[in-house]
Amino acid sequence: MTLSMPLVSIICRSINRPELNQALESIAGQEYPSIEVVLVDALGKGISIVPDLRQKLNLVEVSTGSQQDRSAAANLGLDNASGEFILFLDDDDFIAPAHISSLMEHFSKNQSAGVVYSSVRKVNKLGEELEEVFARDYDPVLLRRDNYIPIHAVLFSRLLLGDGCRFDESLTVFEDWDFWLQMSQFVDFTHVNKITAFYREGGDSKTTHFNSLNSDKNHPLKLARTAVLNKWVKRWTGEQLDEALILMEQATLEAIEDTNAPEIKNYIDEIQIPKGFWAYRDPGKWIAEKHGFAKAETSVTKIGVLQQNLVNSACKKIIDGEIRASLIVGGEARFKMIQALKEGLHFEE
Repeated sequence: MTLSMPLVSIICRSINRPELNQALESIAGQEYPSIEVVLVDALGKGISIVPDLRQKLNLVEVSTGSQQDRSAAANLGLDNASGEFILFLDDDDFIAPAHISSLMEHFSKNQSAGVVYSSVRKVNKLGEELEEVFARDYDPVLLRRDNYIPIHAVLFSRLLLGDGCRFDESLTVFEDWDFWLQMSQFVDFTHVNKITAFYREGGDSKTTHFNSLNSDKNHPLKLARTAVLNKWVKRWTGEQLDEALILMEQATLEAIEDTNAPEIKNYIDEIQIPKGFWAYRDPGKWIAEKHGFAKAETSVTKIGVLQQNLVNSACKKIIDGEIRASLIVGGEARFKMIQALKEGLHFEE
């Protein structure tokens, strides 16, 4: 271990998946030299590791001898981590050699930073790279809407633990989303737009790629989302709970459905959003990425521009052959409904 460099703790909660050795190999191959691995035996039955890996890693193995769910295992890892900075790596994911060094470089340049995260590429079960990339810049408004940051993208300062940030053991899914929301109360996040982490499809972590609007109300992931939102809704102000983004997403999905031609989304070349009294930086980009037309150009017009002007402009571009289709969508907050939700009351418009 290099004493002159801050220690980074990488916490790996393992249920003894066969991919664990790949995850640990990716840690052993890190360019950053000052790393400890806190390996949490989440099943309580012992963990099988290739012998050579034990020699390569500064390994701390932790077990209670009984099964721990995701949140409890995460807290057990935090309790046994010694590093100034901490990162979680699930046992079916892996990181590139430059992952920790890239994130630590930002911390060294910005002493006030609390949370830094990378971009992440999705891979299939064999570890082969797919096209999908998680590379959204930090937006606290969007974070209140969705869990868009994979857990192993994030490196954070242990000082946040002193602020009371800890995994909520009443949550079995989206526990990392709740953890990010806790930390966002104290610091902003910084996105380092380099793909240095890899997220295996079909794992336990859940991110934004779940359509809560169209799912059954009893869908397990919808219930899990509701559990997180119910926890936070009474803590957020009406401004923070601005539902304009939800309305815009709903309007987009309904507009596509109304065409009776769902493939139309493949022809959307631009998204225009009339500016409203909301705080989102680029809601069109979020909608496009989430629903499969990420290549569309997005723009937010100034307050006061008539929506009809946007329609006229889009029609002209289509006639001139500049674009194939345009999505124009807006939404405003309904503060009374949010207040009723916070107070547990029924509200009808």
